[in-house]
Amino acid sequence: MGNVEQEYLKQSGGELRRLKNLADQAIDQVSVANLYTSLDENGNCIAVLMKHVAGFLESHWTDFLDSNGGKPDWRREREFFIEEGESSEVILAKWERGWRALFGAIHSLRQDDLLRRVSIGGRSLTVLRAIQLSLSHLAQHVGQIVFLAKHMKGCDWKPLSSPLSEAADSTAVLVEQEC
Repeated sequence: MGNVEQEYLKQSGGELRRLKNLADQAIDQVSVANLYTSLDENGNCIAVLMKHVAGFLESHWTDFLDSNGGKPDWRREREFFIEEGESSEVILAKWERGWRALFGAIHSLRQDDLLRRVSIGGRSLTVLRAIQLSLSHLAQHVGQIVFLAKHMKGCDWKPLSSPLSEAADSTAVLVEQEC
């Protein structure tokens, strides 16, 4: 195996860290009350999304190469409800534990592991495919967290990316937010 595999692991790990950093920056901007606020009765709040991501990561990435990614004690459906005693500190601890499981597993992978087969939810996948699925799943939920945090903060939102260039296409119409 060559450098492509090493570069893939490096780039994937970097992208996963970037996603966590985006979510963390968004979460840091909102109040504890906003963590538990959803846009409507059918929507998820940031705390629920954090709990789901944490459960997904811990179940899928703990003992990743040697056990089923959907652990027998994983209760995905319970991730979508805030239970009694699940304070913001408890949710944050789960969040960090889930990401540690992911980063620990990714860090321990070697280039010849990428084509190795793992079982996730009863499906046999290559490690490479499992990483790709996690990247897309996490990107979706991090996007939801950022959207909700930005909505909650309104005009006090601090952008997580570079500001738009003043040299933006002059034919584009920019809509200014009233604050």
